[in-house]
Amino acid sequence: MSTCLVIDEMHPSLQPLLQAIGVAINYQPSLTAAEVPAALAAYPYEGLVVRSKLRVTADLLSHGPQLRYVARAGAGTDNIDEAAMAAADIILLNAPEGN
Repeated sequence: MSTCLVIDEMHPSLQPLLQAIGVAINYQPSLTAAEVPAALAAYPYEGLVVRSKLRVTADLLSHGPQLRYVARAGAGTDNIDEAAMAAADIILLNAPEGN
């Protein structure tokens, strides 16, 4: 089973939808942007789900070398360094209606 870290408030329907496809969620919307790197380093998360709490940068991605995808729930990807994600071979999923 894949595990993802969710660091922003999400609709309650997210968890059962992801569990149905074999993804376990660690729902931590109270994490601050400063705490996310340590959380990524502490557990082998394959996914990270964000809204607008933080910028997904090369430095942040370096704390989660096992990441395979970042999902952005909401319109736009201006807080995502897409070049850094491509360099790390991490897939960007965008759900513009997903807020």
